Amino acid sequence: MRQTYRIIGWAALIAGLSFLGQPVVVALAPAVFGTSEMVTDPAVLHGAVWLAFLEGGLFLGIAVGMGFFVIGIDELLGPARSVTSRAHFLVGLAAAFGWLLVASASAARFSSVVGTATPFGEEGRTVFFLAQAMDITAGVFVASIASGIWWIGTAVRSPKAGILGRPLAVLAGLVGAFSVFPSLFGFPWGALFQIPLFFLLGIAFLRHAGRLAPTRPSIEAVPA
Repeated sequence: MRQTYRIIGWAALIAGLSFLGQPVVVALAPAVFGTSEMVTDPAVLHGAVWLAFLEGGLFLGIAVGMGFFVIGIDELLGPARSVTSRAHFLVGLAAAFGWLLVASASAARFSSVVGTATPFGEEGRTVFFLAQAMDITAGVFVASIASGIWWIGTAVRSPKAGILGRPLAVLAGLVGAFSVFPSLFGFPWGALFQIPLFFLLGIAFLRHAGRLAPTRPSIEAVPA
């Protein structure tokens, strides 16, 4: 049990730190490319290929952190016996997959494949890169809506299982609502409210893990 709380705590901090780096990359890109407009020149993108590692790595960090966080919370909630509990778990995994999709699409912007757009002309390249931008945006919407639903479900289930106190559960529910409903109107930025929530939960779970006694494996007789 102590190890599970520790894994959940570190997973939340990894997700929060990675999530916090995403707005930094958005602000950094115009300085790197010298423009705030969408870059449609494959040569320019290939010249800043290190951004693929940065962008892809940050979104991958969110995906991994969210994935371990969801799996850990599900373990604390107990075996998923009901349809509702299984759906809650799968929606959480869908949120992690959404961030994995964003990581993949972000890194793909700097791959050798973008070189195929070179002979398209300015208008053709614009359409090409707009399609890539839509892939990234679709991943963000998947992650925002799925994670929002998962947070709301966690807010409902966790207090009953004694995992989250009522204040943190209420906060998780509000963050979930801010992630879901603005996204339905085309504004997924409410998911940014998950950043402080990840930090709060990460610290809370790590502190709780420190208060738990180390678990000792039971010694069982091996049948002859």
